[in-house]
This record gives sequence, C-alpha cells and structure tokens, in this order.
Amino acid sequence: MGHSKQSWKTIRSRLEGSKANQHPVSIARSVLIGVERHGVVQEIGDEWVILAAVRDGGYLNGYMALRLDLIRHVRAEHGLEEFLKQGPAWPPGQVVTGATNSPRSLLESGIETSGVLSVFMEKKCERTFFVGVPVKYSKKAAELVTIGTKARWEDGTFKVRYKDLTQISFGGDYEKALWATVGGPASTPT
Repeated sequence: MGHSKQSWKTIRSRLEGSKANQHPVSIARSVLIGVERHGVVQEIGDEWVILAAVRDGGYLNGYMALRLDLIRHVRAEHGLEEFLKQGPAWPPGQVVTGATNSPRSLLESGIETSGVLSVFMEKKCERTFFVGVPVKYSKKAAELVTIGTKARWEDGTFKVRYKDLTQISFGGDYEKALWATVGGPASTPT
C-alpha cells in the first residue's frame, strides 16, 4: 500500500472533488504507513479536513478530522459508493461550519456532535490515541479527562498539545459505545 506522494494541488483537488460530489475517498498519510483512512469530505480548512468516516462494508461511522500536512495520497473510491448512498444514515449530518479553523474548534465541534472524542498523536505517543472529554483549553493545548482501557474514567487529566494531534474522531461506534458504557460525563477533576 505504499502510495507515492502526490502534489499538494492534486491532494487538494481530490479532497474538494469528494466534498462537491459527496463520493468517498481513501487517504494515505505519512503516519501509520500502509493504513488508509476512508471517508467523504465534509469540510476543508487551511490545516485540517473533516470527513464523514466510512468503515468496512460501506457504512458511515461518525467523523474524523485529519491534518492536511500529513496527507500523502488521495484516491477516489467507487466500489461501495452506491451502497453507501442508499444506506439509512445517508447523507451524513452537517458538521459545525468553521470547525477546521483550529484544533480547539475541532475539539469543541466534536464534543457538540458526540459525548466523547478520540484524539490521535501517532507521531508522538506509544499509545496512539486517547478517548475523552476536553475540560480545559489554553492557547497551545487542551486537557482531557480520559476513559481508560477498562472503560472507566481515569483520574486526573491528560494534556494534549495541538501541534501533536494527527487525527480527531467523534460520533463513531467506538465513541458511542464508550460513552454509553461509562454512563455520561466525568466529574471535572479539582
């Protein structure tokens, strides 16, 4: 699955084509080589793109925001497009306009859409993603109360620097299942 690096112009054009025609794309990034992300573009900003995520089998599965500077290759996917568009969840719901303006606005929009969100730091951490709720924002970072591997709220907060974020996912089956399992929001730590 080693895709050659496309020009920024080609990447942008294919992302805009997905948004305009609402057709799915497959995205290869410079992190997790060999792992592609699949979705239908909903919004494109200067630094981030939001997709309605498509999981195996051609089903919508929440949303994902990807950093544009990590995208290496974009290709249109046509195999399951008809099935996807005939599904009960089509068309994807609207994302908050302007959500791609900053990592903070992405986090805030994700929480508006879903009780919890997944934040990925594939270049920085051994544990590549955390699921939680932002409870405090600063100019360069957010603090999250996270859900641990045993589906329980963890004590304290976890600081996420915006520059380390590579993907933010929300509203998907995994986030919904964790939200239902933990029984709602965590109490804010003191």
